[in-house]
Amino acid sequence: MKPDKAFKTILPYLVALLAFFAVAAVYFAPQFEGKVISMHDEMQYRGMSQDIRDHIATYGEHPQWEGNMFSGMPAYMINFDYGVGALRRLDSAMRVVGGPAGMIFLCMASFFLMLLLWGVKPWVSIVPSLAYGLSTYTFLVLGAGHLAKVLALGYAPAMIGGVVYAYRRNFWVGAALAAFFGMMEISVNHPQITYYFGLVLAALVINEAVKAVRDKTLPRFAKATAALLAAGALALGANYAAVWYGSQYAKTTTRGGSALSEELRGDEGGKGLGLRYATAWSYGVGESFNMLVPDFKGGSSSGGFSEDGAVAQSLAKYNARNMATQLPAYWGDQPGTAGPTYLGAVAVFLAAMGLFLLRGRCKWWIVAVSLLALMLSWGSNFMPLTELFFYHFPGYNKFRAVSTILVVLQWTIPLLGALMLGVLWKGGRERKDIVRAVKYSLYVLGGITLIFALFGGTLFSFSGAGDAEMQQSGFPAEVLAAMRSERASMLRGDAFRSLIFIVLTASVVLLWAYRKIKGWLPVAALSVLVVCDLAAVNLRYLPRSKFVEKRDNEIRPTAADMAIKADTTPGFRVANFAVSTFNDATTSYFHRSIGGYHGAKLGRYQDLIDRHLSRNNMGVYNMLNTKYFIVQDQQTQQLRVQLNPEANGAAWFVSRVKTVPGASEAIVALDSLDTKNVAVVEESCTQYENLRKSLESASSAYEKHLGDTIYMAEYRVNYQKYVCRAGAPAVAVFSEIYYPYGWSCTIDGEPVEYFCADYILRGAVVPAGEHTVEFRFAAPHYRALTGFTRWTGFLVTGLLCAAIIYLIIRKKDDTGE
Repeated sequence: MKPDKAFKTILPYLVALLAFFAVAAVYFAPQFEGKVISMHDEMQYRGMSQDIRDHIATYGEHPQWEGNMFSGMPAYMINFDYGVGALRRLDSAMRVVGGPAGMIFLCMASFFLMLLLWGVKPWVSIVPSLAYGLSTYTFLVLGAGHLAKVLALGYAPAMIGGVVYAYRRNFWVGAALAAFFGMMEISVNHPQITYYFGLVLAALVINEAVKAVRDKTLPRFAKATAALLAAGALALGANYAAVWYGSQYAKTTTRGGSALSEELRGDEGGKGLGLRYATAWSYGVGESFNMLVPDFKGGSSSGGFSEDGAVAQSLAKYNARNMATQLPAYWGDQPGTAGPTYLGAVAVFLAAMGLFLLRGRCKWWIVAVSLLALMLSWGSNFMPLTELFFYHFPGYNKFRAVSTILVVLQWTIPLLGALMLGVLWKGGRERKDIVRAVKYSLYVLGGITLIFALFGGTLFSFSGAGDAEMQQSGFPAEVLAAMRSERASMLRGDAFRSLIFIVLTASVVLLWAYRKIKGWLPVAALSVLVVCDLAAVNLRYLPRSKFVEKRDNEIRPTAADMAIKADTTPGFRVANFAVSTFNDATTSYFHRSIGGYHGAKLGRYQDLIDRHLSRNNMGVYNMLNTKYFIVQDQQTQQLRVQLNPEANGAAWFVSRVKTVPGASEAIVALDSLDTKNVAVVEESCTQYENLRKSLESASSAYEKHLGDTIYMAEYRVNYQKYVCRAGAPAVAVFSEIYYPYGWSCTIDGEPVEYFCADYILRGAVVPAGEHTVEFRFAAPHYRALTGFTRWTGFLVTGLLCAAIIYLIIRKKDDTGE
């Protein structure tokens, strides 16, 4: 191939990658100055994982357990070595640069690759790839620190592209691509996003099956499907350790359902999350318009009003003008939101054109999966469909925030636009058809935005769910009226804004259809419109002001933290009431905290929070060995440390064992239990039958003798050592979290069975005399699982390399060079 021809061939690919990098780099320019985004969830992650990092630094091993959050939990969903270090390096390499810019680049490049595998020409693939990467939802979750979500959104398009290539081109190459990007998709560990794109893949396969029946190509469809099933198995195999441990852990978490009776749960959920909890973040039906008009429902619930708008002016008389930017502009159905799922007026218009211009089979399955995702996002606002999926679709009840499924539309809308642009590029439609598609799309979308722009202020109440509470608390009526007025102005203003972008997009397409602009010019124009449209909205919710110096984004100890850290006694815990105790993990950075922040905490611990800790049951705080409380002085606003002298300690002997049938009775017993002297044991626990006689014997025979002691001699995250002396066989309760998959107990080096005591703690029968009791944690089958995972990952990567070599060789054969 001649150099000039080769350059023309690779030019659109180079332009695309440079454009993606440039857009990401300009938006996140502070990143290259050494600054970082102040991310809530990233800060929480640092808190929840700090003791794991400390253990690794001290002992040179991964503890596989986390000891500083929620009194202790497996590290599987926090920080765990699954033997896939190579995947982490691959992930970093594919992002080109680190930080948020690299993640957005990955999203764009992945969507671009998918379109190439789909058969869309590279030049026109640039526009929808920009739309996908710049979708506002991605920036919202990035700003919150939900990095796994962003990476899952990054790898999903390329994974789907491999599936498409397998069905429509070469099923071996497609399967290799699907296996590799499926492996990467699963490795980022966000099952909810992966599950939703799994629904997309199911719709795609059904569409291909229908086509195979009509075209009488079922044998080839069957071969491609078999190859893709093998690819899926390899992708899972390359993450098998994570999947295995995650599945094992899920059964014990809030997402695996509660062990309590329905009456005590207070929810209709069985296995999995409760329905009310899962649908708490349900999109309003009308709120769906904010995919076209960004601030249709006001934007953010944590602010959004301008510094000089109607709200600020109404507050001026109260000398509280600055308060305007903190009041909730959002007035939608959700309990709260960081911002809208805005897909872009340009992208939505191009997708609408696709509905009028594309042939049936190309679009209807995409339309169907889009409508399904939209209706499922309504959650509690469309219960028949929600309940159908919640109760009858495997795995669906494991996820909360059903509005997250709108990521499917974030993918389908640019895809419809891409397929439509591909038709225009190829000249596959007559001019009159293109003009008709522009006209109809303009009528529908332009009409909707025009109505909202002109009459939107009279169509809605603009009252948010919290407005009534504000009114009851004595908030001035004139300020509430100003809030409603400014919300109406925001809707009208953004409706006009979207209308302008729609008209500009229609103009570019018409100029292209009439060949007034040719070649790369319409692509450039549409790309500029997409960037201007989406980037401007994203800057409302992820502005550059959110970047801070690294030193300003650190978790620093307070005077209260330093005072507590002076106590070197092992095993005690801290309850920090100066923060949202059970939704904040920063305390875990320094202390063994009874609180924390995680979406998949142990189900029993959540039960304990709901029934006892949130109700300040001091007996339960004491059995968790909560030695210190951090509180905020109401007058000085300073943090104070309160010593709790009643804490039970790291371990203690009990005089009596109270047996109950199961979990419900056990948690109720804690309402008034003297935890220092009585332990509750459930007959339904696996170990109970094996220990029944020794428990009954020790409980009936034991009386506290003078000199009987038990104390923690050594504490590590994954190892606790106790020294005890008892005049008779005794039942000991250890203030450590019971988790049956990995913890083992020995007395004087000999393995013994332990049991669940007091609903959440560990117990063991200790013989008379002086003894050493040790607990160790080791993830079950770790070496075998991680070894299998690692080698399967190498196999998948090797298959990808073989596929690339095959494509290069075939390309040379096709060109005769």
